Amino acid sequence: MAKIDGSLFSSDQKVSAEAIFEAYGDCPDCSNPLQIRYANKSAFLGCTTYPACEYKKSLTDNSITTIKVMVDTPCPQCDQTLAIKKGRYGLFVSCVDFPTCNFIGSIKHQTDTKVSCPQCHTGHLLEKTNKYGKKFYSCNAYPNCKFVLNDKPVARTCPECQSTIMIESSATQLHCVKLTCHGVINNDNNSSR
Repeated sequence: MAKIDGSLFSSDQKVSAEAIFEAYGDCPDCSNPLQIRYANKSAFLGCTTYPACEYKKSLTDNSITTIKVMVDTPCPQCDQTLAIKKGRYGLFVSCVDFPTCNFIGSIKHQTDTKVSCPQCHTGHLLEKTNKYGKKFYSCNAYPNCKFVLNDKPVARTCPECQSTIMIESSATQLHCVKLTCHGVINNDNNSSR
């Protein structure tokens, strides 16, 4: 069996000083070369003269950038204009005067299913989309109620436990929302099994 040549694989420790200089230049505080350093299992860019110079820069970009200003769309808090921005967790809507004005809204589509929440009995379940594009259903009374479903809720009574909602797990059947109940209804003719 052949031995694997370790030089074929590179790591952050083997990044050349020339590549770091090309990407980031020299230390802005003391003009000495920069290097990749490690602390708490994370990498960052730091000055080679540390601890004399304590300059450090994150290797991940956590900045917020404006993608598009939404002309003629006023902020509900301060009447400035709203903008679509990109941050660490994806796209969001905020005031152009952010962070002075702290209005933040989601650009993800939410649809009211008009199905009452079975946990708090005061809110309804909203259809939402996570950052990967997968649909889920949660109570609009969040964070007071943290009820969440992965399958579409339907306002139908379970024939076995009398739960007020069932979930559409397939095109032909509705199943009880409670894991301990085995109630099933055919989606097309309402007969139970």
